[in-house]
Amino acid sequence: MSTMTDYDAGRLVTLVETLGNQVESLNATTVTLSKRINELEKQLVKGKGFLAGAMLLSMGLGGVGTSFLSRWLGS
Repeated sequence: MSTMTDYDAGRLVTLVETLGNQVESLNATTVTLSKRINELEKQLVKGKGFLAGAMLLSMGLGGVGTSFLSRWLGS
């Protein structure tokens, strides 16, 4: 037989229910934050691709500009 009083049992049930609600809330927050992190990772990948493309474009334009100037100046 348990030595727990009805009052203590009621408090325990209330605390367990509160804890369950907090866990559910934290799970929902975790899901939301995971979605945000996934979106940020996608943006980061797109940004890296854009940066690489911009670098290739600038190198290509620099090469064409150098070639044009060397022919124009007769070097």
